[in-house]
Formats: sequence, C-alpha cells, structure tokens
Amino acid sequence: MGNPVYNYSLNQGIYKSGWKYYRGDFHAHSDYSDGHIRFSDIPTYMNNQRMDFIAMTEHNTLPFVLPNQKHLFIPSFELTLPKGHMNVHGIDQPPTRDLMTYMDCSINTLLDNFKGDTNISINHMFMDPWEFQMIELDLSMVNTIEVICDPTYPTASKANDKAVAFLDFLWDKGIHLYGIGGSDCHLTIEERYEGANEPSVYGDPGTYVYAKNLSSKCIIDSVKKGMTYVSRYCELDIDINQGETQLGQRVEGNKLNYEIMIRPFQDVSTEGWQGLMIMDGRIIEKFDLGHTQHCKWSAELDSSVYHWIRFGIYDSNHHVLCYVNPVYCGAKKVDTYRLKDLLKEFNL
Repeated sequence: MGNPVYNYSLNQGIYKSGWKYYRGDFHAHSDYSDGHIRFSDIPTYMNNQRMDFIAMTEHNTLPFVLPNQKHLFIPSFELTLPKGHMNVHGIDQPPTRDLMTYMDCSINTLLDNFKGDTNISINHMFMDPWEFQMIELDLSMVNTIEVICDPTYPTASKANDKAVAFLDFLWDKGIHLYGIGGSDCHLTIEERYEGANEPSVYGDPGTYVYAKNLSSKCIIDSVKKGMTYVSRYCELDIDINQGETQLGQRVEGNKLNYEIMIRPFQDVSTEGWQGLMIMDGRIIEKFDLGHTQHCKWSAELDSSVYHWIRFGIYDSNHHVLCYVNPVYCGAKKVDTYRLKDLLKEFNL
C-alpha cells in the first residue's frame, strides 16, 4: 500500500468527557497489514461491538488515515520481531527512521526509542506458535502484558491462562505490570479459526479503561496505572472502598471493601462461571456466578506488609474469562526485572 503518511496525534481531541470505564481493543489488524477487514469498515465493526476506542496495531507500520472522526483511534503499531511481538500504544510522533532498521538493536535499546508517554505491551506471551522469546528483555521497559488475547484461536485458552499465572507471579515478586486484552483480530465476521464456534472480532475481549476522558492521552495514562479490566461476555460494576481506591492503585488505610456486580451480555449464560478473589496468589473467596452476580469481600490489612488482591472470572473449564487488575498495599523490593531470570523461576 506504499509508504504511510503519519497523521495521528495524541492531541486529536476528547471524544467523550467524564470519569468512566471506556471499552476498547488494544490489538487489532486490518488489510493495511495482514488482516482481512477493510480499513474503511473498522467503524462499522466498532459500532456493532459498542466500542469507544481501538488501537490498530499493524505490523511494523502506522496506519495512514483515520477512517472518520467519530471513533477514537489510538496511534499504535505492533513491533513484529523474529522472536516476539510487542505493541506500542500512544506513539505521539512517527519513528525517526523506518521501523525495520531497528531490527539489529537489542530489545532494550530498541524499546528505549519508544519509551515515554507510550504504553509498551508484550503480546500473546505464551501462545503457540508466537511465544515471546526475547528473554534478555528488561521488564522495567514494559507496562502491560496481554492476559486475554485472540480467545477463539485454537491455542489461546492455555496461553492466556499461563499469561495470567505469570502476571500473578510478577506481582508476588513486587513487579507491578498490568493486564490488558487484545482481540488480535485478523478475520472478517464470516470467518472462523479451525474448531472455533464463534468469530474472532474486534472487542473480544474488551479492555475497559477507567479514564478521565475518552482521549488517547487519558486512555494511555490510565492503562499505565492499571486502571483497567479485561473481559469476555460481561461488563463489571466495581466499587473498592466506596470508590476511594481504583484498580492498579495502592489501598490507603487498613480496610478493604471490595464489591463487584457482573452484568452479562444479552443471551449469555453464566452457568458454570466462577468468580475468584485472589490475594497474594491464593484463592481466598469463591463465588458461584450461576447463582449470583453480586460479589462482596472485605478484609483488614496491615498496610505495612506487602499484599496484592485481584478478582477474576473463570468458565466451567477453569479458563480465564475476566481479569481485573490488582490493588495492593505495602511494598516489596524487586530483585530483578530480567525476563530470563524471572521465566526460569516461574517455570520451575
């Protein structure tokens, strides 16, 4: 399609105002790279999925036009390397040289070109055949990890469950990276992956971002603070300490009152679903979501001791359907950010 003319900006304006959860997708493709959906049809898909924003993460390039000004398109691209893929969201200026000329850099040197106001995310970290293998990566260069990616792909369930487990492991180590979602959609609504009984579509999973406004800057700022949850088939109403604590943030004081209302999509059954409250990697409360969509949990915390707490939803096969980013108290000294060392310990 030729060389792109970059015309995105983080200052493209505010599409909606007010603190709320905005729904979007942080990993998607069109026919501008290797997807099947026409770039001009993206707004129609977004309308059908009730999406507020999308990050079109074409491979090693930046889309050249905004289809219209009704939907928020976060300027992004997928850094596609031989041993792993990463998304860069919220890039305010085009790279100073062609992206392909970065390939001879070390991964940490490469990412240093994009670090700043951007969100840097590891894609489909454990998904066969695209596992992330750049083990020299310094995780302090990264903000987020995809915990639910391309959920209708044949190897997705196992890979996503492992990504969640790895993120829990990082929190135990005191490393505060956050989970986001990405459809990684390449297909039209009529197509299916082999063995799939539903389509791969933009917004599945949805990433819900609690942000001041619907703008690129506000969305990216909130994502980097962990003020997000990732979900299939349902939305959540979340209240932590009567709204005083937001996802990803430190709990002030010694009390934690955590309340979630699950709102399933129309015609979706929650039979077999289970809600889990997890603290420091251990399940401390279970909720049968086939009988209740209202989950409440309270605890007294010693704020001088490091703890992290998150909520998740799992289907009848124990695969992750919803990941809610943790809240925490206290602090823990981080021994290493080197991915090679962390993966070695994680896989023991």
